[in-house]
Amino acid sequence: DVTMIVYTGGTTGEPKGVELTNENIIASTHALKYSEVGFDEGKSSLNILPPGPSYYIHAVYGLICCGVSVNLIFNFTLDEYPDLIKKYKPNIFLSGPILLKGIVDKDILDDASFVTGPMSGGDKLHLSEEERINNYLHSKNSDAVVMQGYGESESCGAASVCKQNAYVIGSVGEPLIGIDVSVFDYVSYEEFLRSEEH
Repeated sequence: DVTMIVYTGGTTGEPKGVELTNENIIASTHALKYSEVGFDEGKSSLNILPPGPSYYIHAVYGLICCGVSVNLIFNFTLDEYPDLIKKYKPNIFLSGPILLKGIVDKDILDDASFVTGPMSGGDKLHLSEEERINNYLHSKNSDAVVMQGYGESESCGAASVCKQNAYVIGSVGEPLIGIDVSVFDYVSYEEFLRSEEH
């Protein structure tokens, strides 16, 4: 049964509402809990998005089911985001590249040793920026690296994550538990129709 409808920004097409079932949400949370992404009981996190996009399922419900406390921030500006990281000291924060770059640019963290799981998604994080963010965290006493993820709204926001224990710069990592990934040659619809005629 449909449990909720989440909204996409239309990264790969038109913006739309996506139906998620109870089974979607349970499977997604199970994948987070058992895929060794570092969402360990007793850690803390910071969430800055309202409950509309599918990302919210992982960033709130999924983390809580893993035993991670969640600080919800509903109003903020790009300039305030680094201040929120400094104030709440979350071990885990799921954000887009622009927010991660903001932390480095503002450079207000004296010590980032609390950071264990910075995650990036929703947009491409270029290799040079990923390296810059990692270097910044390391210079501030954190062993963490940015874990890039990839996924559609239909997978509650993440289908794969580049984990701390299997990190490769620029990679979106391995599929989470229960996710099957396939790679196909892209063929436009028009090309497909032409090939069917022959």
